[in-house]
Amino acid sequence: MRVGLNLLYLVPGRVGGTQTYAEQLIEALLAIDNETQYVAYVNRPGARLPLTGSDRVHTVVMDLDGDSQAKRYFYEQARLPRLLAADGVDLVHSLGYVGPLRTPCPSVVTIHDLIYEGFADFMPLHRRLALRVFVGASARRADHVITVSDSSRRQLAADLGLADDRLSVIHEAPARSVADPDAIRRPRTGAGLYVPEDYALALSSPSLSKNIPRLVEALARTEHPRHLVVAGHLPPGGEVEAAVKGLRMESRVTCTGYLGSAELDSLLRGASLFVFPSVYEGFGIPVLDAQAAGVPVACSSSASLPEVAGEAAVFFDASSVESIADAIGRAATDDELRARLQLAGWENVERFSWDRAAMETHRVYEDVLARAGMGTQRRHPDGNPVPGAGWQP
Repeated sequence: MRVGLNLLYLVPGRVGGTQTYAEQLIEALLAIDNETQYVAYVNRPGARLPLTGSDRVHTVVMDLDGDSQAKRYFYEQARLPRLLAADGVDLVHSLGYVGPLRTPCPSVVTIHDLIYEGFADFMPLHRRLALRVFVGASARRADHVITVSDSSRRQLAADLGLADDRLSVIHEAPARSVADPDAIRRPRTGAGLYVPEDYALALSSPSLSKNIPRLVEALARTEHPRHLVVAGHLPPGGEVEAAVKGLRMESRVTCTGYLGSAELDSLLRGASLFVFPSVYEGFGIPVLDAQAAGVPVACSSSASLPEVAGEAAVFFDASSVESIADAIGRAATDDELRARLQLAGWENVERFSWDRAAMETHRVYEDVLARAGMGTQRRHPDGNPVPGAGWQP
């Protein structure tokens, strides 16, 4: 089997959880099966992804820099189908919400969530409309859709009308390993920047959906934890900085900017609490990362997060500053609760595995090819069958 991986969306260091999904899933796919060959279609920044080093992944670098959504969609719809045909791809898997609408082979698309609906008020109109059009069309034209949580499955079924037999839930898993008990408790995070011994960690992104300004306001209402470290890109509008300054929290909040995985691992292992106040998530890998590292979690009760965090988090209403403040205060100071959360977290992460995700994804590939008939028949980019062209394993 020769599988095309549509990774044109992936700009390393900028797309967050969908990068983790791609890297971890592809690594696991390569580990569970020695026969399937992959062709990865990437933009220029994506050429430095670790997966491009495998001898079973042929990488095709397209003339895209990742900055233009319109240009990416043009390449995805106009050029990618012809490359799939030329490269003899038997099935294409688009891992980032949108795939080519006409393909010479069966197609699978992973739609992590419908954030353009779940967080519409905070997304630019042009981006929201583009996502609504292309995600909806991709879902309807694909032979099969993968999503990452039951919460997202319900939304996809309701909003896009997808039938159960065309939609699979394949859970993600922790991206990082359980903490080393001998890990340094004072990680260095960036050039000359050190954080206090006792701190809570939160993750930011360019999207306001991570809800960091409200978290800063909640921290201002409680004495514990004394310090908050915010890792990751901040939203471009300056809302986080304004909240810190307006509440006079400069001495209690440290924003590190984007961190590489090694630095983020170290920062996570050193945290006394992980806080995830997101108002909308398709899955929520960072919650599992914290649980795997033995760090107590205080977590939003929005969307998929109760499904993912299980019984191993203190939940709060992400729209309520008072609820957030109460949850982080209890999770930071109640030693009995913290010990229970730590043990429950380790048990919870056992439910999730990238190997399991890879096996279920590979099974989707096989089922789609089998349903396509004749072991699968390749198609021209215009959607018509190629006479006599069948798939051979």
